[in-house]
Amino acid sequence: MKKDIDKITSGRTSLVHDEPLIFERSVPGRSGHSLPETFGDPKSALQHIPKSFLRKQPPSLPEVDEPTVVRHFTRLSSWNHGVDSGMYPLGSCTMKYNPRINESLARLPGFSNLHPYLPIELCQGALQLMWELADYLAEISGFTQVTLQPAAGAHGELTGIKMIRAYHKAKGNPRRRVLVPDTAHGTNPASSKLSGYDVVEIKSGPDGILMPAAVAQVMDEDVAAIMITNPNTLGLFESAISEIADIVHSAGGLVYCDGANLNSIMGITRPGDMGIDVLQFNLHKTFSTPHGGGGPGSGPVGVSAELAPYLPTPVIEKKAERFSLLGPINTAATLDLNTELFDVFNLTSQKLIGKPKRGDSVAEHTARLIAEGKYVSRTSELIWRLRAVDRADLHVVDLDRHTIIAATMRLFPEGSLK
Repeated sequence: MKKDIDKITSGRTSLVHDEPLIFERSVPGRSGHSLPETFGDPKSALQHIPKSFLRKQPPSLPEVDEPTVVRHFTRLSSWNHGVDSGMYPLGSCTMKYNPRINESLARLPGFSNLHPYLPIELCQGALQLMWELADYLAEISGFTQVTLQPAAGAHGELTGIKMIRAYHKAKGNPRRRVLVPDTAHGTNPASSKLSGYDVVEIKSGPDGILMPAAVAQVMDEDVAAIMITNPNTLGLFESAISEIADIVHSAGGLVYCDGANLNSIMGITRPGDMGIDVLQFNLHKTFSTPHGGGGPGSGPVGVSAELAPYLPTPVIEKKAERFSLLGPINTAATLDLNTELFDVFNLTSQKLIGKPKRGDSVAEHTARLIAEGKYVSRTSELIWRLRAVDRADLHVVDLDRHTIIAATMRLFPEGSLK
């Protein structure tokens, strides 16, 4: 059996270059380019540049020929881990698979070559994409409106809290405190503090969920909001969320829900239907956008009708198949090219998953997706069982095609995955 397991799950080898730094390949006097002579006198061109910005000597750059540059960066690229190399095991904070179709569509010239200063009349396709995406997200989550401006999930979270502050400030009292359960997402206290609020931690109950009585005990008219992650960071659904929302609303507060774990409830229920007022979407978790590397990213925010007037502007409006921007430039981020390309990823993912027609059963549509997820889950579980022969090897689980086929045929009889 051990021999068969090794045969199924053995790794593969390939050529790996021990590539030095590009500076180590530098040879004095070597060049990979031939630039034309400058027009006019170079010294006169420098007259208008302040002397403090002029170099006293040329920058220390590597002197290499063109083939050396190409080979150097090509070899470095072979070290990258990507969709063609294997799974990306970064826990819950990212999708494990970023489909190639996303990259292909984001590279369409109409998207990738869009200049940020083009007039609205020449950006109708991009505005339509963003408008449709916001509409999809609003329907999925049960909110009145969605802004696409925040450039990351944590940025969206901060935007949501700042909207809550603007809402209370407009009523004459910005309030002073935000309630944060001990099972909330880790960035929630930081966003509250950055927005000028004191953080009050609430202990969860013995079963790992937040108890309404614990919220009622600290809720008063000085509390601006409660920030709750549902399902929480223990992976448990906050079953009393509607009752907690009623308690907070009765004292004039608002309910913020961290969308970090939207995956597990999407299509089954909607945060907006639970009494949630604002939520940020983590698109890298739910809709296959890239994650990490310092950005750019995308962290849309959905809001209830009460918070809609405080959305960052401009907002996209549709009238008779034409799209326009309303409101002054008072942005959380920008409606820029980087964010727009992430919107291509997002909308592509949603269209691949499928959107039930209005009136169709969302439950039936979701049941099929859950069944597909169960198949992957059960198959993945099998691979973990096979790899468990060596516990230290569990971190390199590789769901390659041949492993899945061989293992599934051996240990899962036909019909056992229902």
